[in-house]
Amino acid sequence: DYRLWTDVYDAETLSAWHATLDRASAKTVPGSLERRRVDLFRREFLVPMARRRAEYMKSIDVKAGLARDASSAATNLVHNGDFATAEGNFGVANALFNFFVGKLSISRLQRDLTDSTVERNIGTAFAHTLIAYKSLLKGLSKTEVNAELIRQTLVNTPEVLAEAYQSQLRMSGVDKPYELLKSVTRGKKVTIENFRELAASLNVSDEIKSKLTGLTPDTYTGFASRIVKEFDPKF
Repeated sequence: DYRLWTDVYDAETLSAWHATLDRASAKTVPGSLERRRVDLFRREFLVPMARRRAEYMKSIDVKAGLARDASSAATNLVHNGDFATAEGNFGVANALFNFFVGKLSISRLQRDLTDSTVERNIGTAFAHTLIAYKSLLKGLSKTEVNAELIRQTLVNTPEVLAEAYQSQLRMSGVDKPYELLKSVTRGKKVTIENFRELAASLNVSDEIKSKLTGLTPDTYTGFASRIVKEFDPKF
């Protein structure tokens, strides 16, 4: 996909095709067969292709500063080198801290001249930790969330509602909610309508049915929003 949308159908190529269709359209009579053919090609081929390219590029795009060639064997990958730096330094720091725990917490019941040598490296471990956190924050500052892609992925995955339905049915005293949901979700492509049909068939109050049918994958978030606000009120 990367080569397809960056080399074969790159932005310049798609722009040139748009310009060609504009020139072709200008030479045809409105309503004519030729004009309809030009419009058809633009509507059914070029516009969807441009939209698909934009979606793909947004799904992998990050702000300036990324190292695109992660390695000689993976030049097709968009790679954030800051995350790699963070991971490496976290690894070194954790290795040192684990060594300190195993070394300094055990007494030999005699004068141990090795402790002082080890303790001189405590600062080194914290230094690697600090570098790791700074690199992590730097890497995060270069990325952005594709909210639309996340929302669409949730919409296309309605089976996440199975947990919400089970919880609500248990609180409502419905017998064997797990088996009910298993019959709806296991071994098949699930749609939101499957859940709504199940809710309509249940022997529960209209209030519970309304609550169940009102659930959607992109709104069923549990306590996530409350937790995020407690972590940082500005969210």
